[in-house]
Amino acid sequence: MLLDFPNHPVQLKDCKQTSLGCTLYCDEVSAHGGQYMFILWTSDHSPFATNSMASRWPICVIPADRYLIVDGKNITLECATVAITESFNKLALHGVKIKDMPSCGGKTVARLRFFVMGFRGDWKALKQVFHMDRNYNENEICWLCGATKGNDGDLARAFSDLSSSAGFWATYLTNPPWSTAPGYTKLIGFHLLVISPDLLHCLNLGVFKDIIASTLKVILGDQTVFQGGLLEERMKRATESIRQYARANKLPLRLHKFTKAKLTWKTRTYPEFKGSGYDASVCMRWLEAILAPHSDTYGDICTMIWAFNHSTKLLCDVPRWFLTGDEKSTVETVGLLGLRLFLKLASGARTNGDFLWRVKPKVHLVHHIFANRRPSRINYRVYSTWMDEDFLKHIGRTLKLVSSQSAQKRILQRWLMTIPGNIRKCFRQLRSKQPGV
Repeated sequence: MLLDFPNHPVQLKDCKQTSLGCTLYCDEVSAHGGQYMFILWTSDHSPFATNSMASRWPICVIPADRYLIVDGKNITLECATVAITESFNKLALHGVKIKDMPSCGGKTVARLRFFVMGFRGDWKALKQVFHMDRNYNENEICWLCGATKGNDGDLARAFSDLSSSAGFWATYLTNPPWSTAPGYTKLIGFHLLVISPDLLHCLNLGVFKDIIASTLKVILGDQTVFQGGLLEERMKRATESIRQYARANKLPLRLHKFTKAKLTWKTRTYPEFKGSGYDASVCMRWLEAILAPHSDTYGDICTMIWAFNHSTKLLCDVPRWFLTGDEKSTVETVGLLGLRLFLKLASGARTNGDFLWRVKPKVHLVHHIFANRRPSRINYRVYSTWMDEDFLKHIGRTLKLVSSQSAQKRILQRWLMTIPGNIRKCFRQLRSKQPGV
């Protein structure tokens, strides 16, 4: 990790053995007719990383109806981040004393320091917290570089350029994406690279949803894969096929059935799959399987889906934080192949006047994930928000059970009550796998 930050204080103070990395996350939960912003922290060394309730630690809960917005900046969140920054800086400078057992004298044996090494969250939340001037609503879209949408015919830094010599690479990490530095920039060791694109929202809930809906609109319209007189009959056969595939491969599937509404199938409208991130992953694997016998007809689509599936599977299957040189090269080569074919299909559809293969700014963040320029070769899987979203799902159910008048306090109290049980449960599971722990 420190390869990405050669001037980090941990390097200079030589306290690597007594320092822990942390990641901050933020997102909103719907309850009581409004939104509540949760800011969480996670230890990068947690042995319970796959248990959301035992590894995610809330810092604060802020009702969105109390936001103070001035000149497009969320002052309420800014005040919260300033306070959080001060706390983490104290932990970085002074640390926490680790004392020996009382029977051994109770002396301080170490001083554990904490440094924020990453930020997770969907683009909307990160945009709010860091009040980014470069974002998906503007012509300049990326916080890492100066990539643009190419408005007004200026394509010099268009994000659709996937080459290694694209114009925006010259601006990589050269300018911050904000005009006024947000509170988090005062964190000891802060660097723009710690704000990471999220695999879940960029791929599963981003590009994949457009690929799935456009692919289904093409194959259901052609009647090559699924035959039938009426569209509803073909959708029914597609539903039976994916449910059979999920059962055969023991994959959980929340999808009830394919419908026009589920695919946003309307005239002169780009289709988009309305489903969960995991359902999107299952759909992509299913489409790869059913289209394989029809590769002569749907060559580009087949190759594109295979490329996305193969590259994301490699990222998710590698249990380590960092990729090897060969793994990084494979992810980049295969992932960019998928992106190029996606843009090729989008260009062809635009030429033909078809509303298919919508290209959104998230495509550019996927480009950053595949064409990873961090010296450490970080595996962006570690910054995906699957477990954070799972935590919010659980805590959101509890949030709806408490009064809106005291929701902030009560939800934190109830969460604190569950900690001992969750930790004990995790330790039992850990001991069952590793006797003697």
